Amino acid sequence: MYILDTFENDDAEVNLMEDEMADPGGWDTSHVGLVLVSKKETRFKKKAAELAQGLIETWNMCLTGDVYGIVKETYDEQKEQVDIESVWGFYGYKYAVESLKIF
Repeated sequence: MYILDTFENDDAEVNLMEDEMADPGGWDTSHVGLVLVSKKETRFKKKAAELAQGLIETWNMCLTGDVYGIVKETYDEQKEQVDIESVWGFYGYKYAVESLKIF
């Protein structure tokens, strides 16, 4: 199992970081936990760090409200709504917009 430290920067909003040195001043940074990556996921430490960073990025999207839903409404000729569909849980605005194009 690979164990990677996680740090929090709570300057204006909460952000998690994998590297304490991402906040060179260190005034608003504190150790908040660990990210554990099973060796079943990867045998390489570099890949484990990439997986952990992806998880931290997802957590940050949750913490900052960067999570979206897509709503598709269909109307008839009389401009009456005939259908509504929605999908939720898109992490990151860019991903939500990309998904909207194929929805």
